[in-house]
Amino acid sequence: MKAFLNETTTGHLIKTVVRWLLLATVVIFIITGFGITEFRVVESLTLGLLTKVLAFKVHTSPGPWLALAILLILHIGLSYGSRGKRNVSHQGTAR
Repeated sequence: MKAFLNETTTGHLIKTVVRWLLLATVVIFIITGFGITEFRVVESLTLGLLTKVLAFKVHTSPGPWLALAILLILHIGLSYGSRGKRNVSHQGTAR
């Protein structure tokens, strides 16, 4: 699988998609967490779409937490794999 996820266009696309999805998931957690504690502000900013009850349901349901865990593991794994490959290629060079 490492050969598939090298610095090709496909590998770069996968890394980019994982990064953006992870960012969106974290933003959802921040907004829903803020929607639980400061619900009046969030309700007015979202024009009543994100109520305190809905924010609590989204924030405490297992789906977003599972998505966050999977995306975080993928992000770390993909970043670690490309960094490890970069460091190995420079070991034999004289500096």
